[in-house]
Amino acid sequence: MKTDMKDQDLTEKIIGCALKVHNTLAFGFLEKLINFGREVQVKRRVFDRS
Repeated sequence: MKTDMKDQDLTEKIIGCALKVHNTLAFGFLEKLINFGREVQVKRRVFDRS
């Protein structure tokens, strides 16, 4: 059960990153730039433990 909560937390963080990038860049940006922005957000929020 505890693993499920960790997975849920991780999923929520990743979705939050995607939404932040989408809301910030919105329309008019190349898909590559949006994907890069998502990658940066995930690395900052999920994997940086500092």
